[in-house]
Amino acid sequence: MKHPLESMVGFHLVRTANLALKAVNATYGDLRIRHPDAATMLVIEANPGIT
Repeated sequence: MKHPLESMVGFHLVRTANLALKAVNATYGDLRIRHPDAATMLVIEANPGIT
C-alpha cells in the first residue's frame, strides 16, 4: 500500500531529515550529546569570542 503523502515533497524532506538526525545522533552517541548540543558547539567553534 502506498503512503497517502508519498507524492508530497515535504513528506520526503521530513523523512530525510529524520534519517539524517538518526545518523548524527548515532555518531555522537558515544559522547552522550544530542544534535542540538553538537550544533551549538559548532556555532561556538565557528565564532570565537561569542558570548
